[in-house]
Amino acid sequence: MTRFQVALTLVLENEGGWYDGSDPRDPNPTMRGVTQKTYDHYRDGIKLPRRSVKEIASFELHAIYHDLYWKPAGCEALPTPLDYLHFDFFVNTSPHVALGVLAACNNDPCEYLNLRERFYVDLGEESVKLRRNFDGWEKRVQKMRKVAGCYVPK
Repeated sequence: MTRFQVALTLVLENEGGWYDGSDPRDPNPTMRGVTQKTYDHYRDGIKLPRRSVKEIASFELHAIYHDLYWKPAGCEALPTPLDYLHFDFFVNTSPHVALGVLAACNNDPCEYLNLRERFYVDLGEESVKLRRNFDGWEKRVQKMRKVAGCYVPK
């Protein structure tokens, strides 16, 4: 498997399956982490008619994650496991935030995860609406700590 395929496998373990967008706090239909808006953009770009993201094909999923996340995040130029950690965060947050954490971590995977976790804590403190996501974010960081060998004693 390529580094991208390994990283994508890790991301997809965190991204789940089909979500219909029925919660007014998150009205974006999503399949395996790809929103309807992203899927529409992808299909428009390759001149295919729009359809429900629930129908996304495996090759489309791979193309979207590779071309819209892995490449723009610059993961190919990063050492492993930093490439995996950065890809996962780039998918989970905004490019600006993920690139800022990457710039601040001095290529240290454990520091990258510490900064990522701090971002989530700060975000939860700033927004009651987003605080409901904290347990899922924390679980994701702890999983990445295991991947990177960055254990934090409890």
